[in-house]
Amino acid sequence: MTEHTSPRPDDARPHEPSPGADGRSPEQARTTQPGAPRAAGDQAGDDGAPRPPRRVRFSDEEASGAPVPVTSGAAAGRYDSHRGISRTTQVRLAVAAVTVAVLSIAWVTMGPSASTVRGKDFGFSVQGPEAVDITFDVAKPRDATVRCTVEALNENYAQVGTKEVLVGPAEVDEARYTTTIATTELAVTAVVDECVLVD
Repeated sequence: MTEHTSPRPDDARPHEPSPGADGRSPEQARTTQPGAPRAAGDQAGDDGAPRPPRRVRFSDEEASGAPVPVTSGAAAGRYDSHRGISRTTQVRLAVAAVTVAVLSIAWVTMGPSASTVRGKDFGFSVQGPEAVDITFDVAKPRDATVRCTVEALNENYAQVGTKEVLVGPAEVDEARYTTTIATTELAVTAVVDECVLVD
């Protein structure tokens, strides 16, 4: 009886791939596939000769390793210190300056005098259905003349009489005055409506 022994794994030989149709091995075909990247030393020209590595030039700042500032043209123009003020801004500044000047003049010529004029009723006395007396205080600059309007009111607070009183220059800043208001019917009170400077 004949015995057949099977080969051991150690005796097995690796399978050698057969060459392709172009005579190249599969390993060579993979390394030369179209579009496959080549190593820097393997790059060649059309004539098959290897190309020398490309040289890159650096500036002195880049070669030294120092950071190089990058400023775009738009940013440089935006922050240009020599850029002038626009026409619109100049007009707005001029208008603002004129407004401030006018308000300052008005305050100097009118503000203090007008703000110091004040009329306030102190009391009243009904004389009948045809008249009522009113006593009121007036505060103003001493050399100024003011016109005060006083009025009489009925029980419904409707006006039943009015009168204008001129108060001329005085030696004091505030004084008390009494006047009589003619009425169309019985008044229940009398008040100061307003006091204004007379030009």
